[in-house]
Amino acid sequence: MILRLLQVLTLSLSLAAVSTLVTTPFTSNEAVAAKAKDKNPKGGKRLSANRYYTLRPFTLPLMQNGQVMEQFTIVIAMELTYEDARSDVHRMVPRFRNEMYKTLYSLVTFRRRGSGLPDIEIFKKRLLQVAHRVASKKLIKNLLIQQAFKRDIR
Repeated sequence: MILRLLQVLTLSLSLAAVSTLVTTPFTSNEAVAAKAKDKNPKGGKRLSANRYYTLRPFTLPLMQNGQVMEQFTIVIAMELTYEDARSDVHRMVPRFRNEMYKTLYSLVTFRRRGSGLPDIEIFKKRLLQVAHRVASKKLIKNLLIQQAFKRDIR
């Protein structure tokens, strides 16, 4: 009698477990992975790598009395207005680099040794203007300064 009671109890528990599985929405591993991919560990959304186009670093000499004493390096990423703009921006990279070098040279090259460089926001504002002039606001949404530093040559 006890054995029969255990069998009935086991069967009813199994049916309850199956009914719970049937009524609970099923989430596939792909759905869980996609949801985890969109969020970073702190809970915010991750930035799409396809929304940014990072240019190779710009390195400029800082001169004093006709001699290069320091160098300034800046790394820039452009935020694209849409992901398909990447190929258009890629074709314009030589023009971006040329125009941005002109602007950077006017901002930093002939400063006195040890003198401070302009604030990063000035770089960002001027380089964003250059990007909009080269490609328009339809392709470039914003500009990020990823790194900016100067170092002694000697």
